[in-house]
Amino acid sequence: MRKRNRFAIAFLLCLCALFGWQGAEAAEVAADSVSTATVSHPRGKLSGFKYWRHVGGNKFRGNNELAWRQHGLDKIEIAEMRLLVDQKFEWATFSNGQEFHKISFGKNEIWKETIADWGENKAYAARLYRLSSGKTIAQILWCKNWVTPELVPMTRDMAGLEAIIKAVPDETPESVPAPKEEPRAGYSQIDAEFNGGGYGYRGHGSHGRGNYMDGSILFDAGEGYRVGLGFFAAGNSGETNNDSYRWKTPWTIGPQLAIMRDTGSQGFISKSRLLFGSSHEEYSTDGWYSQRQSGNMFGQYFEYYSRPNANFKWGAVGELWVPFGQQVTGSTDRYAEIKDLGSWYLGIYGQQWLSPDWAIRAKPGLFHTNIDRVTSAKFELTARYREMLYAGPDLSVNLANGAMTWGAVIGIELRGTVRKAWQNANGKVKYVGTVKTYGENHSENGNKPVDFGVSTD
Repeated sequence: MRKRNRFAIAFLLCLCALFGWQGAEAAEVAADSVSTATVSHPRGKLSGFKYWRHVGGNKFRGNNELAWRQHGLDKIEIAEMRLLVDQKFEWATFSNGQEFHKISFGKNEIWKETIADWGENKAYAARLYRLSSGKTIAQILWCKNWVTPELVPMTRDMAGLEAIIKAVPDETPESVPAPKEEPRAGYSQIDAEFNGGGYGYRGHGSHGRGNYMDGSILFDAGEGYRVGLGFFAAGNSGETNNDSYRWKTPWTIGPQLAIMRDTGSQGFISKSRLLFGSSHEEYSTDGWYSQRQSGNMFGQYFEYYSRPNANFKWGAVGELWVPFGQQVTGSTDRYAEIKDLGSWYLGIYGQQWLSPDWAIRAKPGLFHTNIDRVTSAKFELTARYREMLYAGPDLSVNLANGAMTWGAVIGIELRGTVRKAWQNANGKVKYVGTVKTYGENHSENGNKPVDFGVSTD
């Protein structure tokens, strides 16, 4: 009995030790915001703060939008950040003693109430975002950590940041690796986009469908401009509801010149297209009539858009197709005339974000086809997911006789794919000039060089 009691007592002591250790660990984790560590600060010794010594020791590798939520941004502010990030920001520096309410480390780990303890001669460059709500959030370039500073730091342009570097004596402590020259480079120099979609319609005695796709490789031309070359391809077909008459334009592909500009609050997209050897066929299923013609087509697409606030976007769209070099290549009618395949479209749209991921777009407009000399009023309503996928109904009304045609559209828009992939793989930033960078194992004694961040998300 005594042996059993001793064994039970020993077992209970082990359990107490085990759970006591786990509880201590949990208490340590939970005490992020109540650490009693103190650091030197311009206003004197402060207690109740954590301190951040090694920038880059736990770089941010998590989800940006989750980090923004953890920093207290609501869905409207997150939608605004999606428009601002990497596009509209101020350069800033954080130095020793800076207080942060929150810092995002690793995969969305959060530190609260933290003070920078980096040494007297160190400063880190950051992108500072000011939201229309008055909140401020920043991302330090070197480590990609998102931070919410207590005080808005003094902002500087890139020339000012380089002046900071030059002002520090070019003396490297023995324990610091020799500086290396970083070459001029930039992920924003090249970009790509791809768009594709389809539509179908039924009404007024007929039905049909069509598809299109286009893509471009874009190069940074400065001042928000991007210029590039790519391709455009399209095809369509249709028939009467009783299947007595059919028509089709087989898939044709040609070159495309794209010019774009985005300033953050507004921009435009221009695409000039050529289709060589495009053909059009019409025929009756009983064989009494058929005609085929081929030639070239020139197309011009233009879109202007504006973002008056984080939740709303509006724009105007125009598209024109002009045939040239057309000829009849086969017909049952020896006197067949060339059909005019030209068309134009003019429209406007308004887009409202319902959440950071979802938006709804209403798009009224006018569409005219030369082949049958019909002008129709069109209305398209689409749901859009992350500015990538869209789908919705489409209504057309013939302005001459009031005939209605119902349809649907679906599509995908991929923009910034190459830039984002390159950026995630390399983490490089476009430099204004060559700067000196140092390793992360800095000496704790002597004059420390300015550790200027050179990589960013």
